[in-house]
Amino acid sequence: PMLLHLLDTLAGISPAETVVVRGPDMTDITEAVAGHPLLPTVMVQQERLGTGDAVRTGITATKIKDASVGTVLILFGDTPLLTEETMRSLLQARTSKDA
Repeated sequence: PMLLHLLDTLAGISPAETVVVRGPDMTDITEAVAGHPLLPTVMVQQERLGTGDAVRTGITATKIKDASVGTVLILFGDTPLLTEETMRSLLQARTSKDA
């Protein structure tokens, strides 16, 4: 699955936590990521209310309790060609500009 390509690339930046958000009818995603080395937590977005709601669903599974502390990198599972270099550049831009 495309999602596994993305997770493999993400593993190169060694995230502290990884969360995958899926729809209620997408059990195959849970099965697909179950053996991945990042050990992603899978959250179910019960109602598909858009990307913002998916982010809110995913955040509830993290250790982040204060949005002003830490960095969250939001990626889309259908972007398997995103590179580790691009991910690192996004994170660098966030920290260097205090975005």
